[in-house]
Amino acid sequence: MPLHLSVSTLCPAPSEAAGFSVTSEEDVSHALSLARERFGRLDLAVSCAGIAVAVKTFNHKKGQPHSLEDFQRVINVNIAGTFNVIRLAAGEMGRNEPDHDGHRGVVINTASVPFPSRLGDPSEYAHLVQSIVENPMINGEVIRLDGAIRMQP
Repeated sequence: MPLHLSVSTLCPAPSEAAGFSVTSEEDVSHALSLARERFGRLDLAVSCAGIAVAVKTFNHKKGQPHSLEDFQRVINVNIAGTFNVIRLAAGEMGRNEPDHDGHRGVVINTASVPFPSRLGDPSEYAHLVQSIVENPMINGEVIRLDGAIRMQP
């Protein structure tokens, strides 16, 4: 599943966009190399990759179980893909000299639920990312976006 990265909405400085699959080590490594080549280092990785399949575990009307292949694809993107970005970005950020607080970079992962009541604007999300990056007191936090709607069982 292609994901387009762009920091142009996150900061006014020059930015770079790259399309890649979070499940591909080669694609993610290439995107991180682009950042290093363009900016000399990687300070921020934002991962919003996620997919869902809106299917019941077992459809009694059709006599069919949920497709295991579809479920494995969801797990591969949402869990393995997220981990892939984290592990490779952390390695790249490890090359950075620590700042005055000892930080070398920030990784932000965003998960979502299907069909939220309000998607929000990219500028709102960019503002949140900027706030997280600029505030060193936020560390390892779960931040609920837009009230975190509850899905029915």
